[in-house]
Order: sequence, then structure tokens, then C-alpha cells
Amino acid sequence: MRGRLSVSPGHAASSKWTTIHALVRNKRIGILALQETHLTPPLVDDIHNLFGRRLLVINSPNPTNPTSSAGVAFVLNREVTSISDLQIREIIPGHALLLTTSWHNSTSLSVLNVYAPNDYHQQAAFWETLEDYWSTHTLPKPDFMMGDFNLVEDPIDHSPPRLDPQAPSAALRDLRPSIVPTDHNLTTVKYSPLTAPFIGTGRWTWPMGLLHDDKLLSAIVDLGLQLEKDLANLASARSPEANAQRLWAHWKERVRTLCRQHAKVTLAKINNKITALERDLTRSLNDPSMDMSDEAQKTLLEHPTLWPSSVGRQRGPTNQVCCNCPPRQKTP
Repeated sequence: MRGRLSVSPGHAASSKWTTIHALVRNKRIGILALQETHLTPPLVDDIHNLFGRRLLVINSPNPTNPTSSAGVAFVLNREVTSISDLQIREIIPGHALLLTTSWHNSTSLSVLNVYAPNDYHQQAAFWETLEDYWSTHTLPKPDFMMGDFNLVEDPIDHSPPRLDPQAPSAALRDLRPSIVPTDHNLTTVKYSPLTAPFIGTGRWTWPMGLLHDDKLLSAIVDLGLQLEKDLANLASARSPEANAQRLWAHWKERVRTLCRQHAKVTLAKINNKITALERDLTRSLNDPSMDMSDEAQKTLLEHPTLWPSSVGRQRGPTNQVCCNCPPRQKTP
């Protein structure tokens, strides 16, 4: 994460977590492992106040300097991952955190989140400490070990290529057989427990953004009025081929087709507008003559149309994050 604050000028301190919330929601990420979080318990509480409906943050801060050094955290998506049977083990505060949870109510899944020290002289001892911890404690071998290791084993992984000290790399290689016996050196892997049920592609659902689209609703009302007329004409001429049940099913199919076609056109216009705004925002932020005064940043925060798409598409908590304004009360 490179710290808890936003890296974009003119954005509030919590805007990075707005982006994380959008990423977890849109990509349906169940468990997200973060490093270099720089979080304190009050900041975690603030995140839960804003996004607690969907996110659960389990943080391990640096015990000596939590706001400017190290820190690892798990972000769990409550909509995808069960949080009722979690086991957390803080192995090295701020640097190694083990999460064990149940997956599909039958399989146990363990994930080790690691942030290795930046100092090469401390890295070998760090990996050795992890190996000693597993040998002296009764812990499950993690199904996944991920994070920021702050080293590479091959010079080509650096740009420009260079060789890291061999002692940390050797300690990491000695650790792997005892903790993670299989290392495929993959950046992406698809994991599926053997006991997991088959899950299909799902059903189509009505886009939430079209619930109050006047043009679409008017077209649906017209279809409904036509349905009423057709039902009235069946009062004395009902047959297996022409009956209320068939008319009703046909009406629902026509509404679904109409909604799909309307969504395809409407959402395409919205996405094109967002893309244009993103392009203008990038060009403006990279303009060397851009005014970076406090007054200009205040103006940026007061105009939602200037925010990035990941912020602009959010509802509810987003306005609280970007404007630092109190939460709006829902009307009954």
C-alpha cells in the first residue's frame, strides 16, 4: 500500500480505502492481503465506520512506529467470505500475520501475510524466525504465503537487473519446504477445494442504476397496459395456447429483453463519460503548470465530477470520505 494515505493530490486521507472498497466490491475479492498499511486501531475503527457493512479489516501494526513503518492486514469481504470462524495468529507484529478460516463450511483455508524488512541485513533473521516459529508451535501449514518479500531471487526481476544479497534468498529457500512445500512461482493462481460445490455463471439481475430510469419505466408501463388489454380479451376465449399464465411469462420476457437493451445503451454512455473524465483528470494532474495551491485542492474536493471513476461510482460512504462531511441521514 505504501502507507495509508492517498498518493493522488487533492484527495482525502481515506480515499485510498475508498479505492480498496471499490476493488473488493467490483472484483468480488474474498480475502485481500495488504502490506505496509501504517494503520492504528483508531484508523481501523474509522474504516469500519465507513465500510464495515462490507469490509472487515484485521490489522497487525508495527509495535514501535505504527503510522510510518511496516504493518500487515487482511481485508475480508463479508459478502463472500465467512467471518464467523476466524483464527488469527500474529507471528511477527507488523510483519507476519496468519489467517485461518473455513471455506464452503467444510475446508480449512490458511493464508500467511508477510512483509519482510527493507534492510537486507535483517531479512535472513526474519525468515529464520518464521521457520523457528513453525517448528516450535502447532500451526497449520499455510495454503498460501503472500506479501512483499523485499527481495528477488533472480537478477532479471530487478530493473535494471542486479543481484540481491544471497543470505536472505538462501534463508527464504530454506523456509519454503517447511511451510509452503509447493512453490509454483505464480503471480496468479485459481484455487478450488475438492469439496467445493459446482457454481455456475449465475442469473441475470436488473441493474440497480436503472431502477429509477423514467424512460425505461415508461416503456414497461406501456407493456403492462397492453398486457391488461390482452388479459381482458381472454375472458371468454381461454385455451392452452392463449391463457393468462402464458401472457404473463411472455410479458416478463419482453421486460427483461427491454431492460437488457436499455442498459447496454445507457451504461455505455456512462462508461464513455467516465473514461473521458479520467482522461481529462490524468492530463490535468500531469500538467506541469497545474495550480497545486490549497485553494485549488479545495475546489477539486468540492466538485464530485472531478473525482476518479472508482470514487464517482460509489454511493453512501464515498461522499463522507472525499468531502469529510457528516453522514447523511436516511429519510424514512
